[in-house]
Amino acid sequence: MAVAATVIGGTPMAAETPAATDAGGSGETLTGSYLAAHHAEFLGDSAAAAEYLGRVLEADADNPDLRRRVFVHLVSSGRIEDALEVAEGIEGSGQTAALATITRAVSEALAGEYGEAERLLDSPMAGSFGQVIAPMLQAWVKQGAGDSEAAIGVLEELQKDEGFKLYGSFHAALVHDVAGNAEKAESSFAASMVEGETPSLRLIEAYVSFLARAGRIDDAEAILDQVAAENREAMPVAAARENLARGQRARPFVGSATDGLAEALFEVAAELRRENAPNVGLILARLAVYLRPDFDFGHVLIAEILDDQGRVESAIESYDRVHETSQLGWQVRVRRAELLSEIGRTDEAIAILESMAAERGDRPEPLMRMGHIMRGEERFDDAVIAYDRAAGRIATLEPHHWSLLYARGIALERSKDWVRAEEDFLRALEFNPDQPYVLNYLGYSWIDQGVNLERAREMIERAVELRPRDGYIVDSLGWALYRMDDFAAAVDQLEKAAELRPEDPVINDHLGDAYWQVGRHREARFQWTRALSLNPEEDQVEVIRDKIENGLAAETDAEQDS
Repeated sequence: MAVAATVIGGTPMAAETPAATDAGGSGETLTGSYLAAHHAEFLGDSAAAAEYLGRVLEADADNPDLRRRVFVHLVSSGRIEDALEVAEGIEGSGQTAALATITRAVSEALAGEYGEAERLLDSPMAGSFGQVIAPMLQAWVKQGAGDSEAAIGVLEELQKDEGFKLYGSFHAALVHDVAGNAEKAESSFAASMVEGETPSLRLIEAYVSFLARAGRIDDAEAILDQVAAENREAMPVAAARENLARGQRARPFVGSATDGLAEALFEVAAELRRENAPNVGLILARLAVYLRPDFDFGHVLIAEILDDQGRVESAIESYDRVHETSQLGWQVRVRRAELLSEIGRTDEAIAILESMAAERGDRPEPLMRMGHIMRGEERFDDAVIAYDRAAGRIATLEPHHWSLLYARGIALERSKDWVRAEEDFLRALEFNPDQPYVLNYLGYSWIDQGVNLERAREMIERAVELRPRDGYIVDSLGWALYRMDDFAAAVDQLEKAAELRPEDPVINDHLGDAYWQVGRHREARFQWTRALSLNPEEDQVEVIRDKIENGLAAETDAEQDS
């Protein structure tokens, strides 16, 4: 279901740059604050942008474009109360005005002023984004005011639009559930389960909660079994299964009108992230956790959006808001460790994963992640140990364990233990014969060693069929052809690889070798020089320099430049 949205924020102000006057007596000029805000926007730092633009707004309060930008950055950075002060002055029919209206309505609903929230949401909202979010929010404020019938009426209207039908039926089920209309809730849940191609995990979790609370444990387990059979089981679903097994009483998926508002905001935010409109998605997710501070899914979505934008430390802060005992706590701790390793805090990351491994001696995941981190830091011997520990927790290797074998195979190969590495790659291919990355890595390794060349070539050709736009895999095929002395064909493939991955030193080096072999010596030296400029591994620097100086064979200058 598509929810189109325009990316907002980070755009130049329509008005001229403010005059170089002092901002609020702080000693910093308005021009300086404006330029600092522009730089913060470029970096995606909403908190800093809001701070700097806020200083400019104090001196230019009637500037509508500036007010919109300040609002966007305030709410994007989670400063909802401050954003509300700015939101009241935003008018018009554009997307930012719609978001300001939603923010004000959310605040009124949180205060129990459902009538005022409803009045605000009655105003038209721009685009398909407004077409789906406004009715869902209107339904929940009507439910908050005690008018379930009117709430359902709004959602029934929403269901008339094929693009938004699932939203309408799902939230109708939730409204009926909150209102205590179990029979109607059941009917709406059942309708939602057959809308679209595949029910979302969010819908499944809500329906399982409803069935469990109704004492229909067998029906709930049957749904979870179906999810597992489709290989779609995720942490929330696994947590629901554990709760059923323990006989724990299921909590209502949505327990109040404010919970329902938060759920609606969350769902549209998640959809906008999928549609590559993360700025609006972030705002809606911030509003969801403003309504429901313990909304772990909202905090995780915020963290994921921030992570997508490269704002790793801010993402970690959002993950920190999810309690370890939450149903999402385990996967959040794993992801937090990965992010810590990305910003160089590897010791902290390893400590988290070691703690998790000690807590659950039956789970291999923390040790696998530890191996990935160590492998990324080229600590290959340590990575092998971590992968071995992970494998030791698996009684019987199954097809889905191919990725562990592949990862350990890479670490073993880089640790110079080719015998074990080859065993892991071959076993991984037994489980997943058409896995392109395993085909490529094993085939390339054989070619590099000058063994099993025909089989290696076939494997890499198959990998290219499966991933024709992967420059590394295309490079492997080119290098296979090179090692088999088919230099003309090698050039063809290596040129394609260089187009796909122009900044890779190994690919450029390989292309230089192939050019030399077909007599294109000036182009060869150009490619080697380019490879040298792309920071190749240390042990290759002198090799490439020698090739630039002397070529691949002792030849006369006339021959080299022919």
